[in-house]
Parts: sequence; structure tokens; C-alpha cells
Amino acid sequence: MLNNSIRRLIVLENEKLVGVITRTNLVEFLRSKLLINATVDSINSE
Repeated sequence: MLNNSIRRLIVLENEKLVGVITRTNLVEFLRSKLLINATVDSINSE
């Protein structure tokens, strides 16, 4: 998205708009995923 200056992606289902994903949505999701994985790894290493 960053490389192509895309700020939003539309989500279609059966050719109907069902949502929009923004860069901010994606960053928030990835950040939470990384934090969860780091926590699980930390617990598993104890």
C-alpha cells in the first residue's frame, strides 16, 4: 500500500461493497498481532 500510495482498499462480496480497509486499520491490526505473538513467545520461553 505504501509503495503505491494506496490509502484505502475496498472489500467486495458478490460485487457489493461490504467494507473499507485503511492503512491505519492495517497498522493497528499488525501491531496488535505482533504484541500478542511477543507475549505468547515470552510465556512459552519461561
